[in-house]
Amino acid sequence: MFSLSAGGAAAGLGSGPFGTVSVTESWGSLIFSQTLASGYRIHDGNANHNAFSFSLVGDPAITISALTSGFAVVTPAGVTAPPFGSFDYAIDCTTACGPGYGGGFDGTLSFTVTANSGLLSLASLDFNTVSGANIYFTTDLVNGAGSTGNIGATAIALPEPASWAMFIIGFGLVGSSIRRRKAAIRFA
Repeated sequence: MFSLSAGGAAAGLGSGPFGTVSVTESWGSLIFSQTLASGYRIHDGNANHNAFSFSLVGDPAITISALTSGFAVVTPAGVTAPPFGSFDYAIDCTTACGPGYGGGFDGTLSFTVTANSGLLSLASLDFNTVSGANIYFTTDLVNGAGSTGNIGATAIALPEPASWAMFIIGFGLVGSSIRRRKAAIRFA
């Protein structure tokens, strides 16, 4: 899971998070789904502000399918998304977007990415480091006041299931030892 939270203040959009991006592995492909917080819409104003930009390690040839209606893949690949740098791939909001907040797209943007050769995994996601943050994706947003700008997505730290299991077992052992100690004191 990724949080759309970087760069909002500089763009005049306030502080985030502005939404989330989930990426799921499926049979060697990656399924992307971007959901925005209330009050924000996809804007896609010009060549430096795409609806969605991302990179993959090694810049492989890809196919994008199951793309939300009204969006199109940017060709040729390679875009700039200030202030977050360059990305290998981009999607534009074509017929789904119009001018201003009223014309912004307020639904979920989703699509599937498949490598033309080889398999993709979450480890295939590449990032740019900007001000100490790893920016995996960008999106161009607009708010109700008409402020627009690129927002960067950073990874949300989620513990692995094994970490949760060890955490729970650890608390169980601590609780058990406290009970035994109290029981030993009563009988002494």
